[in-house]
Amino acid sequence: MLNDFKNITDLVLAANDKTTTSIVNTRLKNSRKPKATRYAAVVAVLTCFVAYGGAQTTKTGAANKAALIANAESAGPTGIAKNATILGWPAKEGDEPIVLRKGNNGWTCFPDWPVTPANDPMCLDAVWLEWMHAGMEKRPAKIDHVGLAYMLQGGEAFDQRDPSFTTSPPGKVPYFVGPHVMVILPNPKELAGVSHEVYNGGPFVEALERDHPIILMPVASPGSKLKVIPGAVHP
Repeated sequence: MLNDFKNITDLVLAANDKTTTSIVNTRLKNSRKPKATRYAAVVAVLTCFVAYGGAQTTKTGAANKAALIANAESAGPTGIAKNATILGWPAKEGDEPIVLRKGNNGWTCFPDWPVTPANDPMCLDAVWLEWMHAGMEKRPAKIDHVGLAYMLQGGEAFDQRDPSFTTSPPGKVPYFVGPHVMVILPNPKELAGVSHEVYNGGPFVEALERDHPIILMPVASPGSKLKVIPGAVHP
């Protein structure tokens, strides 16, 4: 950026010298401050350059925000995602999420979690949001009714014991699950009988070490996407 500024400044000063030689010479005869003219030109270039840079930054920021919102919306059904609150992941652990858009339907969507290699945005209802906050705050979750969540782009996890872990245990590798929905129940005992095997091809229990483990239900194969086929609407 500094090199660009220097190049632009040199060009402007060169043009100024070529096109205004007579004016500058006249001014130099009447003034002993020849640097003033050149300084003014530098200030003018710097002002334009900073203004341009600011405009570009604003434009880029708006584009990035729009991309994050679109990515977050891709996690859930359109009917839910289009009116959901969109939150961005905080820059560092412990900070509050960034509000990218306020919603009005009680759902909250997050864009891709940058910790994992996979694209894994998610849409959560209020119960799930409480579960996530509880995990971040290292406290028991207050779950009094069923909670639902969508990850229709799929998602990756490092550790079945807790999907918030950022590394896999010794001898284990991360696993990716295609498009899926997730369920939390108020009574964890009701998960008895649901498989704990990640690769069983159907629903399995995740977050095994949380006070409220969750049921993860794949709805499409990894690498595939759900499609809505237009057709007659039945009553």
